Amino acid sequence: MIGKFLYEPESLAEVHNNTNAYLGVDESFEGKYFLRFIFDNIFNIMLVWIVINLVGGIIIDRFRELKDALDYREKDEKNLCFICGFDR
Repeated sequence: MIGKFLYEPESLAEVHNNTNAYLGVDESFEGKYFLRFIFDNIFNIMLVWIVINLVGGIIIDRFRELKDALDYREKDEKNLCFICGFDR
């Protein structure tokens, strides 16, 4: 169906005649390139910053869990009897 469209001369002429009415990316953003560049870069920097903070938070949380488990084990070894489990 699409291939047939390309071989029809009327449809190609219609597309060719309407090229002046189309304002593409070059003409519609004329004079706004710098603002778009700034916006895109700020967006990307913020996105990377958020992802880095998420990963850092996950890593810090995991180390906190490991530290808590180690503290609990050390407290248990120091304060409880190994054999009977009573307080020392």
